[in-house]
Amino acid sequence: MGSLMDIRFNRLPDGYDLHVRFDSGLEADCRINPPDGLVAFVDVLPEVFSLSNALLSQSLHAAQERGQPVACVKGSTYCCHHLVAVSGHEALLLAHIFGLMQQEDKLRTLNAFASIITLLERKGLLAEMIDSHANAFDDPARIIEAQRRYWQLQIPCPFLESGGCSIYAFRPLLCRQYLVSSPPENCALSFLADHLIKRVPISYDLASAAASFDGHAAQPTRAVPLPAILMVNGLLEGFPRPKLPAKTMLTGFLHHVQDNFTRHVVLSQESGHPHSHNPAKERSGHHTD
Repeated sequence: MGSLMDIRFNRLPDGYDLHVRFDSGLEADCRINPPDGLVAFVDVLPEVFSLSNALLSQSLHAAQERGQPVACVKGSTYCCHHLVAVSGHEALLLAHIFGLMQQEDKLRTLNAFASIITLLERKGLLAEMIDSHANAFDDPARIIEAQRRYWQLQIPCPFLESGGCSIYAFRPLLCRQYLVSSPPENCALSFLADHLIKRVPISYDLASAAASFDGHAAQPTRAVPLPAILMVNGLLEGFPRPKLPAKTMLTGFLHHVQDNFTRHVVLSQESGHPHSHNPAKERSGHHTD
């Protein structure tokens, strides 16, 4: 049977109202204002973020209805010490946002990135961290081991400032999707007592979808560890990127999400490791009961 997915772009004076109805029956609406002409996927990430927010608000409402409200609050930064893996598109955007920072904030953030890279080199983790996420996303054991080693170093995110995210409006999709109903302090037990961390289930995994979509079609999953985004930015900028009209690109992405990254309720008990958006890992049984 063919897909019943319905995607509508309803014109507004200042953009569009995007309405999506997935085959599951879930519907989402959000305001978007994509650029005109031919665009790369990085150019429509703000629209993807808006859709992510709309879908996540439904997940939060459903969790509240089940008596399992999200426990994440401002200042809960345990998750900000995980190895965050972002799509190449998000890596380009974050490097651009970094470049727009005020000089004082830019210098502080640059020093944070430099300190992290120096530490990772000294611990012998930098090369493995980059290579595993770029070339071995079908090897969940290798990805998880790199994340475990990183977690043990307790490195704060370079964008973490005074207990808050300095790029909150542009934070990665994985950061948006990592929501828990268990006490926030339990997140300090990642890789030690994962069964105490209860994830809020989400219906569609946009983070994984973005890491396996080139703007036109599906591609092998590749990710960039967030601490390495400034290191690899020049390389990423040199890669060819498909360009299409924004509505065409977003429509293709939404079908990619539905076809390949529909989540199931069983993931409400997912392990506490937030930042490996690897379908192979999800099939590996790395979940709590």
